[in-house]
Amino acid sequence: MITLQYYHIAAARWSTLTQYRTNFKTFCTNMSFGPQKGEKIGIEDNCSRKLVSHMFCLVVREHERAVIFRLGHLLRGRPRGPGLLFYLPFLDVCQKVDIRLKMLKVPPHTVVTKDLLRPELSSVCYYRVENVALCSTAVSSLTSVLQTLVQAAARDVLAQHKFTHIQLDRRRLGQQIQAAADSVACRWGVRVERTDIHIEPTYTKDNQITEDITERERRDDKKRKTGNKQKKRETVRAQQNSSKNNFNHIKNMIKVDYASIKNNQSW
Repeated sequence: MITLQYYHIAAARWSTLTQYRTNFKTFCTNMSFGPQKGEKIGIEDNCSRKLVSHMFCLVVREHERAVIFRLGHLLRGRPRGPGLLFYLPFLDVCQKVDIRLKMLKVPPHTVVTKDLLRPELSSVCYYRVENVALCSTAVSSLTSVLQTLVQAAARDVLAQHKFTHIQLDRRRLGQQIQAAADSVACRWGVRVERTDIHIEPTYTKDNQITEDITERERRDDKKRKTGNKQKKRETVRAQQNSSKNNFNHIKNMIKVDYASIKNNQSW
C-alpha cells in the first residue's frame, strides 16, 4: 500500500515536469542523442531533452562504480559501471564510489614503546575500495574510520618494540601495521595496501640528546664498576701476598729456632 502511494506521488511529479511532451513518439525523440533526419530542434525541444537526460541518466566513469538505493533499499547485483546508467527519478538514489588507490595522511600521535619512550609518530596509509556495496552500507565516514584504525594498529605494534629498533626497522613495522589494519578493514570492503610510518624530527633530536647522555652515563658507570672490581682484586691479591709472606716469615723463624735448639742440645 505504501509502495503504491509512492508510485502515485512520483507519477504526479513527473507529469508536471514533462508537460512539453504528451505522446510516446515525442518522448522517444527526446531520449535520442541527436535530431532525426529532417527535424529541426527548437529551444523547448533542447531543454526537454536535457531535462529528461538529467532525470534518467548517470555517467559512471572507468574508475568509478555506482550502487542504487530504491526506496531506501540497496538493489541486488554487482555495482553498475562503467558506462551510462539509467535509473528511476524520485525512487532511486545513485551513489558513485571511486575505486582507485587513495592516500590517507594520519596526523601525528603519541605512542608508547617497549622502553617506555613516547615518540610522536605520523603515518601514511594507501587503500582502495574492493566491495562497493559493502563499503556504502557499512561505513559512513571512511577516512575517519581508517585514520582511527591505523592509529590503534600503530600503538599495538610499536608497544612491542624499543625505540632504537623502530628507527632501524620502520619498513617491517609498517608492514605489520598494514596487516593489522587490513584484517579489520576487509570487513568493510576496504583493502589497506601499504602503511608507512614516520617519526617526528623534533622528538628524534631531543631523544638523540637524551640517548647520548644516557649512553655516557652508562659508560661512566661501567668504568666505575670495572675500576671498583679491579681495586677489589688488587686488594685481595695484596692481602693474599701479605698473608703468604707472613706465613713464610713465621716458617723461617720456626726453622731458625729449631736449628738453635738442636745446636744447644749438641753442646
